[in-house]
Amino acid sequence: MLQETSGRWYSAEYWSFAIDDEANKYRLHGDGYSGDAGDGLHVTDGGYYMTDGMSFSTYDQDNDNWSGASCAASYSAGFWYNNCYWWCLTCEPSRNWDWHASQGEEHSVLSASRMMIKPQY
Repeated sequence: MLQETSGRWYSAEYWSFAIDDEANKYRLHGDGYSGDAGDGLHVTDGGYYMTDGMSFSTYDQDNDNWSGASCAASYSAGFWYNNCYWWCLTCEPSRNWDWHASQGEEHSVLSASRMMIKPQY
């Protein structure tokens, strides 16, 4: 769930969502999108920003695909970066807390977000 600075809430739900273990660097997997926020995991801009399949990066564990530097160090946040980000829910809110795939706008600055995971039965 995402709240834009306008106060409106959007949602992005995935039928299948998993995070690998430490040995696989907490690689993110998501499939089966539905919602009105846009599919942030699979948004691409020439393939640079797809988050699905990426390993988690931190300032001391650079697992992104950006050759210029560490995205986690540059944005002061750990996340599943590819060539930095198209969406980032852990980045500093005043600078980089974004969801570029939201409806009605190419780029949305968020005022709040919630990640909720529930088991499938």
